[in-house]
Amino acid sequence: MSADSPVDVSELSAKDIEELERKKKADLSWAVSKYIAAEKKFEEASSEFNKCCCDIRQMLCGKKTYVIAVSYQDYLLQSDEDGNFEVTPIERLY
Repeated sequence: MSADSPVDVSELSAKDIEELERKKKADLSWAVSKYIAAEKKFEEASSEFNKCCCDIRQMLCGKKTYVIAVSYQDYLLQSDEDGNFEVTPIERLY
């Protein structure tokens, strides 16, 4: 029985069905373990992102525009009176 070819379930023996179920459970286990690892990374990144946003908001005051250089890339940082901000990559100015 090839794993890549379509299977007519009516032609499978109980042993074949059991083998397919074991493989399906193993595949699901692998997929869930990857999901859990990705979820953890996502939560950590989300937490770091939120902390960075709070740090930026604490440094901003009112409606302002800044050009910020980070690792050979310039960014336009624009903020409003409510503490909202937007960071947009721009062409290098020098």
